[in-house]
Amino acid sequence: GVISTPQPSPYADSLALHKNVMSAFESLADFLRQNTVTSMDNISGKKVSALGLPLKIDEVEPLSPCLRYSALFPPVPHPLLGGAELDGDKRKISGVNEGSPVIIQIRFEGSSKWPSSMNAMGAAKCAMLIQLADGIEKMKKEGNRSAADDLDGFDGPIDVTPNYLDVGYRGYSFRIIVRADQELRMLRNLLNPTQEAVALRLSLINRHVRGSMHHSLIHSVHTRFPSASSVTRLAQRWVAAHMLSDMIPQEAIELLVAKIYTESSTNNNSKLLPADMPPSTVTAGFLKFLLLLHSHDWAREPLIVDPQNHISAYDRGLIQSQFNAVRGPDFIKGPAMYIISPADYDGVEEMTVSKIVGEAENTTAQSTLTEKIWAPTVTATFPEKVVLSRAAALAKCSYDHLTSCIMLGIKGTSWAAAFRESSSALTSYSALLRVDSAYITDSGCSSTNPDCGCIAGKRDDKSSIQSPFERSLQKRHAGPKDLRKKNFKNLNLENDTLHEWQPV
Repeated sequence: GVISTPQPSPYADSLALHKNVMSAFESLADFLRQNTVTSMDNISGKKVSALGLPLKIDEVEPLSPCLRYSALFPPVPHPLLGGAELDGDKRKISGVNEGSPVIIQIRFEGSSKWPSSMNAMGAAKCAMLIQLADGIEKMKKEGNRSAADDLDGFDGPIDVTPNYLDVGYRGYSFRIIVRADQELRMLRNLLNPTQEAVALRLSLINRHVRGSMHHSLIHSVHTRFPSASSVTRLAQRWVAAHMLSDMIPQEAIELLVAKIYTESSTNNNSKLLPADMPPSTVTAGFLKFLLLLHSHDWAREPLIVDPQNHISAYDRGLIQSQFNAVRGPDFIKGPAMYIISPADYDGVEEMTVSKIVGEAENTTAQSTLTEKIWAPTVTATFPEKVVLSRAAALAKCSYDHLTSCIMLGIKGTSWAAAFRESSSALTSYSALLRVDSAYITDSGCSSTNPDCGCIAGKRDDKSSIQSPFERSLQKRHAGPKDLRKKNFKNLNLENDTLHEWQPV
């Protein structure tokens, strides 16, 4: 007889899951670019596109961690958002998308027709998103497609807010935001900006400009060093296990991991090996992450992360002098975790490619006339000093425990203690909040009783091993019990799907 080979679980391979969502992003980006190419309409005499937008989308840029191999739990295609049904109970489907949508930003071609006031600019960006949503719905309804179109990939509700558009495509929830360089120019040219205008400009620069630059930096590190992605995700799991995940930004964790893989031997102010000896395994990389976190002198030294040597020696001197001025003589002022990357200087938006008509020239020349002001952005507010102090202490304990397990050859799951908070440790907190278990889809990520063991799989292949990651991802994909929907052929459940579910 024919022996059938059991299929691998769709939840087991994190690398494949990352690649799948990246493939969907590339397809969506092509769809948006191709269907916003304008042509002259013979009847109206106006330029129109298949999606009805007046301007062409020039660039579609990724921003989400899952598009740079950094997501702790990469998104799994949802059957109500255009994805295929996976293993499990086909009669019940989660009515929510667990976690955050995949964030991408679109940039339109340069035009002089953008409004000249801030209120009108916000309304114009919202109108573009509304027209984009209407255009997709119209193309689906009319069946207006070419060989390059992938309209069947769109499914589920299309939700538009003043700031973003949520759309289901190939099983993933994509959140589309608009980057308008004209908006940044107006804010930059204000003579007497209000506090609200200053805050808005900083928010837009961090989201659109620095966010894109950070994404490119981390993506380049993860593609250059095969184990870096897994180290980043393991470091996130360690931070979450010690109840610090909302206190230490994910971008900071990514930069710390990038540092240990690209540390310059000529500027080795931390206790790490030089860059010609990057970690070759996930275990070695994770140990170096813990070592850097607890050994770096955060009070007296900035941490400069520059994988591609974009920061000159002169700028490094500026960073050190500006750091000393911020810290003060007692070294107690300023951000607790002082991390600097190539995007962390004032005026960074002027160095990016401009989409403003007539303003692409002389940008670099103008920016070199003034001295750069370097300051942390991803760690400007978090973590707080008490959190950093606790994280450093926990990193030392975890490092010592894991190295002893390796040197003594201890087998089993004793290493899991590094990813567990003891019940006695909870007494050090001033207050504890107990979360209703109905809102917790993955109890295996508990801080005091984590699920760290590998068990025999439940598939046809009796020899298969199921990892904690696979079990957690299955539970997240199933969703909370109260929000699961019964799947019948005659029911249309797609329009009731929630694009984002993060109750905790």
